[in-house]
Amino acid sequence: MHNNTEAEATVPAQLGALPSWYGDLLSQVKETVAGARVRVQRAVNTELVQMYWQAGKLNLARQEQEGWGTRSWPGSPRT
Repeated sequence: MHNNTEAEATVPAQLGALPSWYGDLLSQVKETVAGARVRVQRAVNTELVQMYWQAGKLNLARQEQEGWGTRSWPGSPRT
C-alpha cells in the first residue's frame, strides 16, 4: 500500500515488449488456477454432502427417540 496521496499512472506493456515465452507462461498459470478451482469445488461439495448426510443421520436418530411426526428440528413444520 502506498502512502503518497498522488495518483500513480500505470503504463500498459507494449505487446512487442513482452518476452516470447510470456504467452505460454500465462496459459500455464491460467490452467493451474482453473485446475485448483475445480479441486476446491470438489472438496467443498464433498464436505457439504458429508455434512448433510450427518445432519440427516442425527435427524433420523432423534425421530427414532421422539417418534415419527415430532418436531426434531426447532422451527420445522409438522409432517
